[in-house]
Amino acid sequence: MAKVRYDEYIKSIFEPIVALAKIGDIKKLKTAGLNPEIQSEQFERFDSLEVYSDEVITLRNGDFIAKLKCKDEYYIVISTEFFPSCDTDKLFDCIDNLNAQEHHIEECFFIKLCYHLQGFYKPSLENSQDRELEEKLALGHREEKESYQGHEIDELIDVYRPIKVFKLDSNSVIPELGIWYLAAKLALYCPCLRSENINSDILSTANNIIELNSANYENIYLSLTSLHWKHIYLEVYRCIEGLYYLPWMLTLRDQIGTNKNAFELAKIVQESIKWREKEKESIKNLFSLLTFDCFDTSGISGGKFIDGLTLSDKDEHKRLVAGKIYSIRNQLVHQEDYEEQEKVKITHSCWPPLTLFLYKAVEYLFSEYELHLSQ
Repeated sequence: MAKVRYDEYIKSIFEPIVALAKIGDIKKLKTAGLNPEIQSEQFERFDSLEVYSDEVITLRNGDFIAKLKCKDEYYIVISTEFFPSCDTDKLFDCIDNLNAQEHHIEECFFIKLCYHLQGFYKPSLENSQDRELEEKLALGHREEKESYQGHEIDELIDVYRPIKVFKLDSNSVIPELGIWYLAAKLALYCPCLRSENINSDILSTANNIIELNSANYENIYLSLTSLHWKHIYLEVYRCIEGLYYLPWMLTLRDQIGTNKNAFELAKIVQESIKWREKEKESIKNLFSLLTFDCFDTSGISGGKFIDGLTLSDKDEHKRLVAGKIYSIRNQLVHQEDYEEQEKVKITHSCWPPLTLFLYKAVEYLFSEYELHLSQ
């Protein structure tokens, strides 16, 4: 990959400013020289600074999070332009519990963020109105003067979206667990970052799942932040899909007496004989592994969508509920479900227990069978 020239970094700072203000000479605009006391250090840090631009995540409220690395130290960046004041303390509580400390916005951070996070890190909405940028930065006038030495980094930071930078302690789990883990944790802490449909029971169970450090954090985050119940349901269901192999491989493992876990065994079987599990039968077998507590505490067994299913045989009840869950998934994903003659009727009141049940199923399976999951 070709090295980016320094003038291209500087251009990336001023291009969105000029585009919004509709005034200013992009060829003349530049940043002022740094204080000699920090210049050498900042240029050294600039060269070693890495922005993980492919991992930036847009939060539900319109803000974003990103990850940086400078030498052997990791940092996270969180924009706070749309955070309500009531959630700001919760944000800091979350970050504190993740072993991170607030860090000042270094000059090298600002310059590289402007280039690598174009479209995310840009002039704030407040400064995009009327002639705010023109007046604050004296665009079209200041750069035309012979005495112009460039705009100070601090004044440019002030017109960009407000951000917070946090330095991760050496014992922080974020570098290992990833940016989606951070996004999911933020959604748990800050109401402005999650769907209003998420009730306290779902929230509590989601927190338990995330603390297991084994479920797909992206799916949990997307479920917690989705606007509609359909997508809340589908995203957590995708965690279930990732476990279709489990009941089959647990049975095979017992039969052949291998010490390999179920995931390793599934890989071997798939690669050697191209085996693929049948979805509907897999979810029935998977739900047979659940304790009945998952059904009772979620309220799913009393739902209208499973009217007529007997509770006299608990094992059969688990399989019948699994069939309904699978049918609901199909009718949400496909225009037609050719396996069912009649659609499962879902009312608004059905979604909370349905979704809570899936969360509890994920919590149980990922906890109980942790040693048989992918590592």
